[in-house]
Amino acid sequence: MTINVIRADGLDGYLPTFVLPDTEEIRAIEGIPDDVDHREAVQNVVRRSGYKTREFFFGVQTAPRQITIGHFRPGQPTVFMRITESARGYSTRSLVACDWWKI
Repeated sequence: MTINVIRADGLDGYLPTFVLPDTEEIRAIEGIPDDVDHREAVQNVVRRSGYKTREFFFGVQTAPRQITIGHFRPGQPTVFMRITESARGYSTRSLVACDWWKI
């Protein structure tokens, strides 16, 4: 889903996004102050919204031409992938872990 959005809209202005399968809700996180890292903002939303008890997917821009996506399921390891933009388009790569993910 995320790669389809960025193929259509590009990476500029990408907002951290959650997909909640149990309610079929898509939630973009808006209004993040300029001095707050979007990776930290995503984790703050997880903590404050009670998402740690439910399955969700997320996407967050982690570098100028890169988005990290994840699939969280309670009691299981989070699965991560990285989407990177290059002159040839977009590529994806599985990640073993993300050092910034503390949930």
